[in-house]
Amino acid sequence: MTSTEFKQLKERSKDTKEEIKRLLSLVNANPLSLMTVEEYKHVKTKVQNALRSIRAYKLAENIERCGSRVKVGSEVVRRVCSSLYCRKCREKAVYNYQQRLLKRFQEELKGDKNKLQDRWIYLTVLCAVTNFEVKEVSKAVDEARVVLGKFIRKYKGAWIEGAFEFELVDLDDVAVYDDDSSVKKATLRAMMSGNGTFTGKKILVHYHAVLDIGNRNDTHVREMKKWFNEKYNIHSRQTRLHYTVKYQDVKDKIWKISSYAFKNRLRYNKSFVTSGWKTGKHFRNRDAGRLIKLYDDFMNRRSGSVRSLLIGMGG
Repeated sequence: MTSTEFKQLKERSKDTKEEIKRLLSLVNANPLSLMTVEEYKHVKTKVQNALRSIRAYKLAENIERCGSRVKVGSEVVRRVCSSLYCRKCREKAVYNYQQRLLKRFQEELKGDKNKLQDRWIYLTVLCAVTNFEVKEVSKAVDEARVVLGKFIRKYKGAWIEGAFEFELVDLDDVAVYDDDSSVKKATLRAMMSGNGTFTGKKILVHYHAVLDIGNRNDTHVREMKKWFNEKYNIHSRQTRLHYTVKYQDVKDKIWKISSYAFKNRLRYNKSFVTSGWKTGKHFRNRDAGRLIKLYDDFMNRRSGSVRSLLIGMGG
C-alpha cells in the first residue's frame, strides 16, 4: 500500500465501529429505510459480480470488507469504502445529508413548515452527456460548480445543498422508445448535438439539490428559473426548479430528498419519471462494474470520499 493510499484509508476511517452501528440503527429504525435486507443482499451480489467481471478486484474487496479492521504498519484502521453501492456507506451519506437539511430547517427556518414551503425549491440540472471517462465526468462537474458559484454570488443569501449523480444511459435503448421516454430522448439528443452519434453507453452528469431562496418571492423564483435556463439552454428539460410537495410531512420530505440524492441503481431509466427504473433493463455486469468504478475513480481524484459528490454553497 502506498503512502497516498494509506492516507486515504485513514481519512475514510474516521468513524468508529460504534458510530457506524449508531447510524445504521437509526436508518433501520426508520420506516422509510432505503432497502430491505434481502434487497441489499441482491445488490451486494450483483455489485461483486459486476466488479469482478471488469477485474476490479481491489474495489470489490474494499466494498465487501468495508467496516473491518486492517493493520497498516503499526496502526490499525477501519476500512471505509465510501461507495454508494455499499449499504453502510450509502446509508451514512443519506443520513448525514438528512441531518444537514434538518439543521437548516430547525436553525434557519426555526422549524416553521410554512417557511420551508415558501423558501425551499427542488433543483435538478442536467449538466452534460459524457463518455465513460472519469476526466470528462470531472470536467462536467467542475464546470457545473463554477455556474453554481456564479449563482450564489448573484443571489446573496441563497443556500444550496445537494449532490452530483452519474447516470448510465444506453442511447441505443432510449432511441427506440416513443412513449414517456420521448422527452428524455429529445433532451439527450439535443445535449449531444455536435458531440458524436446518438449511440452507445454514455454518462448523464447531473445534480439534485435543495435551494433555499431566502427572503424572496415567486417573482424571484421565476427570475432564478430564467437564470438557470439561460446557463443550460440546449433543451428546456435541462433544468427544473419547483417547490417541494406541499402536504408532505417534513420528516418524510427531507428523507425522500436525502435518499434520492444517493442512488445505487443497477437498472436503466428510459424516462425522466422517478420510478421509471423499476421497469428498466438491468445493467450488464460489465457496464455496472464500470459505473461503480467510475464513481470510485472520481472520488479518488478528489477527497477520496462521498464529499467529492456534495454541493454545499451559500449562507
